[in-house]
Amino acid sequence: MTTPSRRACRIALLVVVTSVWLSGESRAQDRPPAPRHVAAQTAVGETTLVKASDGIAVIRVAARELEKVRTGDLVGTSKAVVMEIAAGRLVLEETYTGADGRPNKALIIFKDGESGGTRYLPRPEEPRPIGSKPVPVGPIAPPVPRAPKRQPDGPAQ
Repeated sequence: MTTPSRRACRIALLVVVTSVWLSGESRAQDRPPAPRHVAAQTAVGETTLVKASDGIAVIRVAARELEKVRTGDLVGTSKAVVMEIAAGRLVLEETYTGADGRPNKALIIFKDGESGGTRYLPRPEEPRPIGSKPVPVGPIAPPVPRAPKRQPDGPAQ
């Protein structure tokens, strides 16, 4: 026979265990899917963006099969990372070794229906342009003289 205080403890323990179990289940559902390696045997230049909408894009790999990609997936032999998917646009970031032996990054931007994409090579070694404030050049005009103040009319003291 259990006393009321032991029964209350068992019920409280059951509630705590159930809530912990349910919170772990909800966290597993909130986790994004693991990144996939899509088109591992083909180069990025051989892919075509068929359609891109918010969060998901469909690409054609080497004129054969259609693949669905998400942000974070790896594409092609160079393992370019899908950085952004917007309506009508897909942005990949590809890391490669430059002629000097240092790793470089290139952005590859695809638009709907485009094959190969447009490659942009940021140059981090070049200094940024220095911003400057426009400065007037030439003589400064002298101030315009003002008319003297009038004295108010009234009794003089």
